[in-house]
Amino acid sequence: MGGGGEVATRLRRALGELRSQTSDILSTFPSDSFGNLVRSLEELEDLVKKAVSKYPSDPAGLGSDLEAIDLLWDMRVLPEMFEIPMSPKMNPGAPFIPEQIFAKCSTELQHIVHEANIDYVYACYNSCAVMIRHVVEMMIIAAYEKAGIQQNIMRNGHYMEMKDLIIAITNESTFSFSPQASKGLPKIKHYGDLGAHNRRTRVFQEDLEKYHTEIRVFLGELAAYI
Repeated sequence: MGGGGEVATRLRRALGELRSQTSDILSTFPSDSFGNLVRSLEELEDLVKKAVSKYPSDPAGLGSDLEAIDLLWDMRVLPEMFEIPMSPKMNPGAPFIPEQIFAKCSTELQHIVHEANIDYVYACYNSCAVMIRHVVEMMIIAAYEKAGIQQNIMRNGHYMEMKDLIIAITNESTFSFSPQASKGLPKIKHYGDLGAHNRRTRVFQEDLEKYHTEIRVFLGELAAYI
């Protein structure tokens, strides 16, 4: 019963984050400049709303909607986002996360990193913070899987939540991080949560810039274990 309750809680939280992130991304791109992407995002937003409305009363219908969301994201939204040029319009300079760090990582992880950089370039700092948090979560799990010790971060057959992943990897003797990298890890979670959940404030450019070096160092050191 406890495991089922935990899964239900995680699913409810994930649906809320998905709805929030979809709205954030949709508000970022004007339809006159990104027509195809906006149409795909509007369709995605409708599917997310349908999925949210079916939870928890219609699990079968919810499962079908989630499959449709996944398909739409992979087949249309993500490819169209990759067509967006990385020439900065609002934040000149290098991408927030150096993508060469992830050259040997999975394609899925590289996609998420690229999304985070697009968010930063277009001043979508809430979305950028959430994507960076997602990148770190994926990387922590990948590092444990690569080391063959993923059972250390699992409970009831599921991976721990981010706060517990941070505690685990900080104390895991298999991995070693510099003090500068360790300093950035709690901030990644803090601003990722702020961007996803806080209704009274948002993430600003200076929030991300303040810990830019620590975040970059941590990602680089963690990538060495993947």
